[in-house]
Amino acid sequence: MSERKRIYLCLAHMSDEGLEQKYIKEAFDTNWVVPLGPNVDGFEKDLEEFVGQNKRVVALSAGTAAVHLGLLACGVGPGDEVIVQSFTFCASTHPVVYLGATPVLVDSEPDTWNIDPDLLEEAIKDRIAKTGKKPKAIVPVALYGMPYKADRIMAVANKYDIPVVEDAAEGMGSRYNGQVLGTFGKYGALSFNGNKMITTSGGGALICNGSLTPNPSPEGNGSVYTADPMIYGLLKEYAENNRKKPTEAEAVLWEALKGKGIGEKFRQQHIIGDFIVDFFCVDKGLVIEIDGGCHNYPPQMKSDAERTKVLSKLGYIEIRFKNEEVLGDIDGVLQRISNFCNVLPSRSHPERGDLEGANDQWREIMMYATQYRESYPYYQHEKIGYNYRMSNICAGIGRGQMTVLNDHLAHHKHVQKMYEELLADVPGITVHSQPIVAPEGGDLEGASVYDSNYWLSTITIEPEVKVKGQENAYKTIVQGAVGGAAGVIHVAESATTDCQPNDNVEALRVALDKAQVEARPVWKPMHRQPCYKDAPAYVNGVSDAIFKVGMCLPTGPYVTDDDVKYIVDCIKAAIE
Repeated sequence: MSERKRIYLCLAHMSDEGLEQKYIKEAFDTNWVVPLGPNVDGFEKDLEEFVGQNKRVVALSAGTAAVHLGLLACGVGPGDEVIVQSFTFCASTHPVVYLGATPVLVDSEPDTWNIDPDLLEEAIKDRIAKTGKKPKAIVPVALYGMPYKADRIMAVANKYDIPVVEDAAEGMGSRYNGQVLGTFGKYGALSFNGNKMITTSGGGALICNGSLTPNPSPEGNGSVYTADPMIYGLLKEYAENNRKKPTEAEAVLWEALKGKGIGEKFRQQHIIGDFIVDFFCVDKGLVIEIDGGCHNYPPQMKSDAERTKVLSKLGYIEIRFKNEEVLGDIDGVLQRISNFCNVLPSRSHPERGDLEGANDQWREIMMYATQYRESYPYYQHEKIGYNYRMSNICAGIGRGQMTVLNDHLAHHKHVQKMYEELLADVPGITVHSQPIVAPEGGDLEGASVYDSNYWLSTITIEPEVKVKGQENAYKTIVQGAVGGAAGVIHVAESATTDCQPNDNVEALRVALDKAQVEARPVWKPMHRQPCYKDAPAYVNGVSDAIFKVGMCLPTGPYVTDDDVKYIVDCIKAAIE
């Protein structure tokens, strides 16, 4: 009996009609073998039609190049900070370092394994308070193709006027609320590496989206939301009494604000919704609360939490201080307030004026993607460019691949469904699936908010699951690259590190490897990578926990129904 053919995670699959070879032959026949030409133009047009919404696309040499140029176009440079999802591949973070900036690593939420919107906002507020300036950009990642919570991420980004560069490298064709990933932020990065949803052998693209969503305002003009008239009268009377009899901390802060010349920007005891806030700056949408002793009691804590939630939903930013902070370190409190005032955009007078259109963005990215040559008969460079354009030959592969993209998407979803069904009865094994959430005003009979491409199917293995050979896990140094190109890894001195998947996960990977099935641990979070040990990190334990138990299974176009059944049988056979 012949040995079973190896099953790979996601092997490149060409169109049955051989259209890739047709376009490549045309490139050779017409001698268009450089990083421009009809195939490049045609591939970009195909991508623009696929993503829709009047976007422009620049075809590049890699997805990493796309993230790099997106950040560059957002003005990221030395001394800046960029918030990046920690649970990701290094191509999301390395471009930040290329530009001399520092990645600020933010952990995930458990539903999608992608960046936690609440923790994202906490990180932004903390960076402003600590550095006096806001992060220059935000990079969410579609991990294994799973859509991130785009609406909530964009709401946070827009509140602080921070551009978003979506890393949709693994999420080609994934959608959130019916909209293609990569079209929510200012820029969106795609990858066409050999193991992605479609391939150009190596390559990527940057989607130019033209604009950011305006800062949220309840009435669309920066005006202040107020309560129902019947409630407003009672609140107004209560607020006036509070102004006449401020607490000691409130009085100290108010005098200090006026002394620094920024008191005129604030209102005391202001009404927003059904709440009274201690201090409010209309121009910046900034709320300041001072917590006295009563804020330690459960009823008040509940009221505070409700108010914070309402203010955030209305687009306002809230910072809180304790009485002790104001009375003991008023200079530090003023500095934090000044930091927020300096970096938050004016709602009545936007600092940036009219936003660039997609064509303007496309033109600028195109310049950076070449050598930034000016329009003279000789070479003149006024800015540094990069040799990142895709070749006409690779783009020919891409044009052929676009004809099978929808088939690939359907196949990956089919394989995912098979894993979900076949592993449902295996104790301790869970297939990670997209959240089932109906669109606003819709129902689950139609499309879910989440529509993952399931680039790779992933499972988690509970620690108590015993796998055969588990006692030998990490006893042997890996000789070849796992889940990457062979020959590109250093020989490790030890088989273990201080942060690695559980022994049963490694034992199952080894068992599947021996059965000719390629499997891979999930990405090791960037905040656990030695090269980012000094990067600021906002961690909640989610990605650490998933890294311990997670594994990727084959899902690509060449994975047959029989292959999926065989893989599941191998998993069951490996479990004691």
